[in-house]
Amino acid sequence: MAFLGLISILLSFYAVFSASFTGRKKYLFILFWTIPVIGMAYINTNKNNINGIVVIISFVMAFLTAYSLFNTALWYKPAENKYKISRTAVFLAQAIILFYYFYQCASQGYISFFAEDFIAKNSVFIALALAVFCAVFSVPVVFTAIDRYFSQSQKFIIIKCSPVRKNGIIKVRGIKGVQNGIDYFFYADKRAFFLLRNEKRIITQVRKGVLGGMYVSPKVLFKETGRRKKRITKRLAKRASVMVLFLILAVLFVLRIKMNMDFSSVIAETLKTITGLKR
Repeated sequence: MAFLGLISILLSFYAVFSASFTGRKKYLFILFWTIPVIGMAYINTNKNNINGIVVIISFVMAFLTAYSLFNTALWYKPAENKYKISRTAVFLAQAIILFYYFYQCASQGYISFFAEDFIAKNSVFIALALAVFCAVFSVPVVFTAIDRYFSQSQKFIIIKCSPVRKNGIIKVRGIKGVQNGIDYFFYADKRAFFLLRNEKRIITQVRKGVLGGMYVSPKVLFKETGRRKKRITKRLAKRASVMVLFLILAVLFVLRIKMNMDFSSVIAETLKTITGLKR
């Protein structure tokens, strides 16, 4: 179980790093699936209380989320109205599965880090709220994963390109362009937006999915290395590394308060627990 907990910790760091590096906050959705496994591995004191179905759901959803986001610098989303019935069916199925998932997490103590009594007493309501919330976000994850898996490569050219950036609670970055008289809006991660915002024409290979989505890999989009690309990549990587370091320090600070130890002792005990040496 310590091995699964270690994988979940690494996935959590990956989610925080990727969210900061790409600017795609959806990477943080992975934390909904890794935190319960971490709690099951290290917080849960009853080792007979391990639910294998919860572990399977956690890693399947974490994989689908990572797969739907990974290796994509530009992406085009088709209209959702075309698959409204299918999306509703997927939402209902996801809501039922995730209700079971979060109810088990709450009732078995996998997510009861600081409010154990409150979560145990209100496990049904907490599970219902989390299930509906995560089902809403997981529907596009499932459709994108299917769309990307059944996709084919093709050449794509857009002209009259212009950058689009909207700040707010949900930031939007993208490149707007035209092909054969049809307007296209490609969402962009941070690096792609900074490197392409001054381009007037983009010629690239896209992966076009069976559901109409299009995805451009950064390896295809930025084949040529340049000083500007290296500078932007290095800057984004530094910021993402700082966010991961901040997360580690925040966790250690909370553990220091809870364990009432100095930082060196907290680090030593944490490493022993993570690696399974303490058991």
